[in-house]
Amino acid sequence: MAKVKTAEDYEDLIKSLQRKQMELIIESEKLAKQMAEASEDYYKLSPDYVKVTCLFCGGQGFIKNDEGNKVKCNVCNLSGFIWAKKYNEVIK
Repeated sequence: MAKVKTAEDYEDLIKSLQRKQMELIIESEKLAKQMAEASEDYYKLSPDYVKVTCLFCGGQGFIKNDEGNKVKCNVCNLSGFIWAKKYNEVIK
């Protein structure tokens, strides 16, 4: 005969799953930071990329939204620059 689960059983299960979910979110954020740092190091060392002032925010890292408030530039992510791939061909 199967055990009947109570509301408390489900509350415990939900809390446990929420804890696991939060742990995964934190781990994911750590991995994203490591990936960003590794990419930055790669771009610095690679002869194929050049650091360019962000054209969207003019190198400020911020833009003004419709209400006139300063908000983070989504293109450069506050850095004021982006990495661009170098090309040997001139585009006409």
